[in-house]
Amino acid sequence: MDQDRANAFLFKVFGDVATSAAVACLSIGDRTGLFGAMRGAGYLTPAQLAARAGLHTRYVEEWLAAMAAGGYVEYDPDAGTFRLPDEHAVVLADTESTRFLGGLLQMAPAVVRQADRVAASFVEGGGVHFSEFGEDFVEGMERANAPNFANVLTRRWIPLSDTARRHLDAGRRVLDVGCGSGRSSVAIAAAWPRATVVAVEPDARSLARARDLAVEHAVADRIEFFAIGAEDLVFEGEFGVALSVDVVHDMADPRRALEAVHRALTPDGVYLMAEPNCSSDLRHNLHPIGTFFYSISVLHCLTQSLAVDGAGLGAGWGREAAADLARAAGFRDVRELDLGNPITALLECLA
Repeated sequence: MDQDRANAFLFKVFGDVATSAAVACLSIGDRTGLFGAMRGAGYLTPAQLAARAGLHTRYVEEWLAAMAAGGYVEYDPDAGTFRLPDEHAVVLADTESTRFLGGLLQMAPAVVRQADRVAASFVEGGGVHFSEFGEDFVEGMERANAPNFANVLTRRWIPLSDTARRHLDAGRRVLDVGCGSGRSSVAIAAAWPRATVVAVEPDARSLARARDLAVEHAVADRIEFFAIGAEDLVFEGEFGVALSVDVVHDMADPRRALEAVHRALTPDGVYLMAEPNCSSDLRHNLHPIGTFFYSISVLHCLTQSLAVDGAGLGAGWGREAAADLARAAGFRDVRELDLGNPITALLECLA
């Protein structure tokens, strides 16, 4: 055995465990408002930060030490003060930024809490149903998606498809598949005032949030919400545009769902399918983003599909498999649109 290699691997695993613990502390910083209190405040002592956030100083002191050791905040040893740089604040505190990861930090503990039940599923089969991941997962997913839906979905992503843009400008009906908490539906209705949206979502908690959001943004009169999954769509030739964002790989029966989406479109319609930006060939995904996709898949995407005897595609199913599935479902022309985004791939599928 190569002792140096073994030692190097030991430190890698130790570092991964340390990072996992740091992620929990990052989540605490998001949940308790510590990052928000540090944003733009310059260097602060632990007592000053605790006072700003309304928290106990000793906890804040230890938390700051963990954040400084991990490189998440800056530390001035002479003054004993800590600072959240602006470049870090856009990731940890700026809820309007497309770089904001607070939603992901909220989702992470909700996912990890299911690790024991997922492990049991390795032995017993089945999985953990989506409803078991709790409110933090639903809210965290909404927060994670909100900046992109507010800033780039309607301004950059959808306009990459000439067909979609033309239909939306003409006021054609839109089908939002797996709308979640409604951010995508609301963004489309706000950006294209002539368009009407039909949004479908099987999770009752998410759908309740979506309806409230539509009212809040004064677009509820142009969005219809239905508590169904895409597999159960019964529309025939009604929509110029269909959209799904990170939902197909979670579906129980993705082939039937995409066939239903295809039937719902007019002959000149278009379906935009956003999915994780990875290859269907594992060898091309051996990097940190691939680690994230496959790990979150084991802990959530795969297991919630298998919990209902689904296909269990998993988050790492890849662009090539997504395109093949769309063609098998009846779409005549499928191509990838260049988002320039390392996390999300967007396929344009013409009916």
